[in-house]
Amino acid sequence: MSKYWQRRIQEENEANMRKSKAEVQKLLRELYRKESLILFHQLESTFSKILKDAAEENVVHLNDLYLTDKFYTLIDYFNECASRIGGKQVTITEDSLINIYELAHATVTHNVPAAIIPTSFTVPSSSLLEESTEQAVRRTWCIDGKNFSERIWGNKQALVQDLTRTMTDYAAQGTSPYNMAQGIAQRLAVDESNAYRLARTELAHFQVASQVDKYKELGFTHGIFRSEDPCDECGAHDGKTYTLDELERMIPLHPNCECSFDLKV
Repeated sequence: MSKYWQRRIQEENEANMRKSKAEVQKLLRELYRKESLILFHQLESTFSKILKDAAEENVVHLNDLYLTDKFYTLIDYFNECASRIGGKQVTITEDSLINIYELAHATVTHNVPAAIIPTSFTVPSSSLLEESTEQAVRRTWCIDGKNFSERIWGNKQALVQDLTRTMTDYAAQGTSPYNMAQGIAQRLAVDESNAYRLARTELAHFQVASQVDKYKELGFTHGIFRSEDPCDECGAHDGKTYTLDELERMIPLHPNCECSFDLKV
């Protein structure tokens, strides 16, 4: 059974996480809706112009894209869209990670009883906390060796490929400008889902990373893996003791993982 102060840390962390996830989801939804509308109008306008010289009335075919020299113009639209989304997604995600890191840091600071701290402790200056936060959000913690920003830009490259493939598929079938533009723009919803999943996973990790950093600063060394509703992967670790460094590398174990840890005193 967790001590009272540990339960309080858990409850505050859960409340902060719910709020952070909701804010990120709201911002991403607004971003993707705006960009989807921009892309739709760009595509519909371009496809309508192509239609004037198309071989078949009211239908755009793949050959029409090449014969009118618009294929690479459309690819440019995809790249511009992905670049705008990627830049704003990095900002949204980074701001949320900094916020959750600082909140978790403060939660531990305010709730750990002074009587159990094994080392002398001085509250760090705000400049030191800012420096540690900036360093934390640039850490690589997954086995792919990438930080959150690199994952975002990797996903944007995949988005451009997906939009191009979707356009080619529609044109190969012969599709009206409106339906083609709508079908391509709707593919942004898939990338939005990926963006939110990435943000949730990164938030979960950096909340844990902040606790680990603070506990290590106070002189603690170990924690107990905790999972409220474990899947098979998480259940294998539930209740087991690990070093704080091990826990930081472990959690989250998978996308959407909600596991955490209790400090071992």
